[in-house]
Amino acid sequence: MAWVVEEVARQYPSALRNSCQDRGGSWEFMDRVVDRLRQFDTRWGYNGKRGNSSDPSHDVVDYNWGSDRDEGTTNVYIIDIIVGHCGTNPGPAFIDQTGVTASQGTIGRWTGRGRF
Repeated sequence: MAWVVEEVARQYPSALRNSCQDRGGSWEFMDRVVDRLRQFDTRWGYNGKRGNSSDPSHDVVDYNWGSDRDEGTTNVYIIDIIVGHCGTNPGPAFIDQTGVTASQGTIGRWTGRGRF
C-alpha cells in the first residue's frame, strides 16, 4: 500500500509539508492517507503511541491484522508513513515498524482518533 501514501503525497504536497503538528501543522495528510487506505480495507487506522490510544502518532498508521474489533486492539502492523517528519523535507514512506517496536518492549494500539 506504499503507492497510496505516495499518491496522496503527490496530490497534497502542502499537507505533507504541514504535517508536523509539534510546529503548528495539521492532521490533513494523516487523515487523507488513512481515509484512502480505508477505501481498500477498513482495518486501517491510527496508531496509539506506546499503546496509548489517547496519544495518536502524527506519522504512523496501524493495520489490524487480527479478528478483534479495531478500536483498542494491539494486533496491529505499525507503519511509518512520513520519513523525515518534522524535518526540512518530509517525504512519503511505508516502513514497517512492527518488529522494531516490539524489540523495544512496547506496542502499538489501533485507534480511530474519534473519526470512526
